[in-house]
Amino acid sequence: MYAPGTVTVADRRAARGPSLAAGAAIVAGGAALALAVAVASAFAAPVRQLADRAATPVAPVPVALPAPSFPAAAARIAGSGGLAVTSTRHNKITDVAAWVRANGLDFGEDDPGAGFPEVPLPPLPGWAPRTLEGARLVRAIRNDGRLLLVYGADFLSGRLIAAYDSATHAPLYAFDLSAWAFSPVTRPADHEVAFREIRWAVERAGVLYVESAHSTYAATSGGRTAYITAIDVAARRVLWRSPSLVGDASSSS
Repeated sequence: MYAPGTVTVADRRAARGPSLAAGAAIVAGGAALALAVAVASAFAAPVRQLADRAATPVAPVPVALPAPSFPAAAARIAGSGGLAVTSTRHNKITDVAAWVRANGLDFGEDDPGAGFPEVPLPPLPGWAPRTLEGARLVRAIRNDGRLLLVYGADFLSGRLIAAYDSATHAPLYAFDLSAWAFSPVTRPADHEVAFREIRWAVERAGVLYVESAHSTYAATSGGRTAYITAIDVAARRVLWRSPSLVGDASSSS
């Protein structure tokens, strides 16, 4: 006999039993949830990549443009004068990538995997095609709602350019500028180093402006180093072409 209100050891064990069982169930449930989250996280990135690749648009067939004219450089304007160095000063930039980030610079490009260790670029969208007719992606230019992709055998021989709608990923057009690679006076022995690649491009009001240039000495192409060419996108034809220009100019020029 126990006095009213007395709690026995057996009572405590009986009362504690369901709590321990519930606690064990909660712990087990939490572990299972954590495992599920870990598994989901592990597979999320590959699944996103597969989804992006599955949504890769069909590439447009490049229109091969014929070899253009290769005008010489414009004559120097009489009385135009020249430039003279008045002073020089070394900058204190030792980490280019950190300096670019600190100043919030945007070069208008995405990273195609071309290897720009000193210039950090935003990642390329997963849907952007990495190849076109056997050529690899070497440059990705953002252009007012469009993505202009340049392809070549390597990063010094971009010869194909394709345009896509950045929002819908729809292919818009593509051009093959292989016939622009060498001027008529470029010696065959210099073809490996004097390939005139697509350096930059921008589209405005239905006109695609393309800078094409080679990297080595101007003498290898008879002074026909670089050009800016305007292409009518709808008509698929060249509108005009500049005189020969300085070759080593790019997006930062």
